[in-house]
Amino acid sequence: MVVNAIDGESDRRVWYQYWDSQITYRNSYLARLNYVMQNPVKHGLIDKATKYPSCSAHWFLKNSDPHFLRMVIGFKFDSIKVMDPF
Repeated sequence: MVVNAIDGESDRRVWYQYWDSQITYRNSYLARLNYVMQNPVKHGLIDKATKYPSCSAHWFLKNSDPHFLRMVIGFKFDSIKVMDPF
């Protein structure tokens, strides 16, 4: 995995505490969409999500309606309760 190589790790497990949940509110979905795209930035892998090759942010930027893009980017994701031990 790229992240393990960057950190000099070889055996770190990724997705080992995975759980599935159903998102039932539109705003919750949009906040999580922004969270997923900004996660590489949050962890210091890149300074801008659209520069990360394994992230959908670049595709999203090129293909989304500008109004929808602004709306998603505007959602705060710092209060999302997602366990993230990295």
